[in-house]
Formats: sequence, structure tokens, C-alpha cells
Amino acid sequence: MKGLYVAIFAATLLLPLSASAHGPVERESEADTGVSRIFTADAATGEVIAIDLDDAQSVQRLSTPPYIMVLGLSQDRKHLFAMRGRDTQRDFVTVIDTGFDPDSEEVLPPHVARTFPGSAPTTGGLHHGKSAVINGRDAIFMEGTGELVLFEEKSFDSLSEVSTKRIKLAAPDHYHHVISEGRLYNGYIRGGFVQVIDLETGDEVTRIDGCPRLHGMALDEESGRSFWACGDDILVIGTRGDEANSVIARLPYPTEQRVGTFMQGKGGILWGATEGTLAYLYRIDLKADPRRCVRDPGWRDRRHCQATARHPALRERFP
Repeated sequence: MKGLYVAIFAATLLLPLSASAHGPVERESEADTGVSRIFTADAATGEVIAIDLDDAQSVQRLSTPPYIMVLGLSQDRKHLFAMRGRDTQRDFVTVIDTGFDPDSEEVLPPHVARTFPGSAPTTGGLHHGKSAVINGRDAIFMEGTGELVLFEEKSFDSLSEVSTKRIKLAAPDHYHHVISEGRLYNGYIRGGFVQVIDLETGDEVTRIDGCPRLHGMALDEESGRSFWACGDDILVIGTRGDEANSVIARLPYPTEQRVGTFMQGKGGILWGATEGTLAYLYRIDLKADPRRCVRDPGWRDRRHCQATARHPALRERFP
């Protein structure tokens, strides 16, 4: 503690004499309006960097524990979750107040609201800088302990305890998830299955096996069908009506490369990006019936046509 005492004493000596007057001072407003702000992370140092895009000159650096893995913005944009973890002795979640007030047009400088320990915290496979939202609540997946934490309230900026709801998952793992009809469909990369959980009770509804090395998921909002990237093919699981919690189809890959992530396209098209050094984009027609078996006469490469002829939903590749 000696170093700490010396630092405080040195800082005290540097204060200007006028600071000891303790008289009233006029406060300057920090608020701004119409600001667009981007957050990025320096994983090595733990700094979260906020840049106001309107002038690109206002840059603020917020200190968090090093080795940030994920940034996730809350659904109301008021908080940013900086998540550290996986290969460190201790993992942390730092909650940053972004300065945006959902009830006002004023934008304030960002600040660190609080930091708490976690266990390999992630967004559950979500990307695009957003946090997981489960039943209208911001949530964090603790992959180290196999637990889903839902924040019941958002009093991160106060000294009050933040109440949470916790749902036990099947096992510690790396997760990818979708939400549909009040159920969590949670994929396990090492376990190779999709677990279905009732979010009201937290109970398991069923498990769907047969998806080794699962990595990547997507939900077709129109049909309610979910798509899961397995090591050898794409697993299609229904989430609504008679299709709920059942395997609809398995779409074989047109090349030896597997999908690693999905991207929503326009016009009912889902894109699957592969993991190879020379990657492919697979075009999946969500309007096609994956259970219907027909040959695609428009395919020019007969070898790949034969590999995908059974499932017209997955019909094209783009080098």
C-alpha cells in the first residue's frame, strides 16, 4: 500500500491553491445532441475507446480489465457490456454508461458504471456489437459455468444491487442461440446438440442431437425455422406450431467447407460464410421447402449439383 499512499500524496501537492477555497463554481454542461458514437476495444490493454463520429475528434478512453473478448450494446443503447474472458485466471464484465439517454436527446460523455466477475462471459453467439436480449431483458451467457444471467433491472449506475434471473444450461460450452415462441434454442459447439428451454420456467423441453462442431445459427422470422451450422451439414429445426422442436431437414454442404456464420440477406435469402482459407458464401433460399426433393437443372457444376440436388434450399456457392 506504500505506493498507493505516495501517489495520493503527490497528487494532492499538485492541486492549485485556488482549489482550497471551496467556493461555489459554475458548472459547465457536458451534454451534446445529435451525436453518433462508436465504441471499440483494445483487447491487449483493456481500453474501451469511444469516438464521436460527427467530428471524429472527440475520443475518450475508458479503462477496463485487459483482454476484452466481446462488446455488447444493451437494447436501449444506454449500456455497453465489455466482457473479458476465456483464457484468463479471472473474468470480468464491465458495464459502461454510453452517455445516451433513451428518454432524452442529450448525450453525455461515457463512463464506467460498474465491474463484476464473470466466467467466460459472452453474448451467446450474437455479433454486430449487440448484447443478448432474452424475454425483453439484457442477458449474458456465462460459458465457464453453464449459466444464463438475465438482468431484471438496469440500475447499473447506482449503488443498488442489480437483481437477476439465472437459468442453468446443460453444460459449460461455447454457445449459439435463438429465441422463438418463449423458448431458448441453445446450441453447444462441443456437445453437438441444440437444447430447448422454456424461458418462463427455466426447464428443459428437449434436446436435439446430431450437430457436431456446431458454430453459427440463424432464425427465419417468417417461417420460424432455425438454421444451425454443423460440421457436415446445416440442421433445420422448427420452432412454431406442428414443426416446433423437431428436425425439418438437413442441408448438405455443396463443398467440403462448413459454414461458420450466417448473415441475413434480402428477399428471403440467408447467406452462410465458410471457414476455409479461400472461403465460400452459400446462398440459402428460405422460401424453398427444404423437405422437397428435386433436381436443380440450372446448376452448371454437375458434381456439386448432385451433392445438393436433394435440397433446393441450399443451391448456390460463390467463390
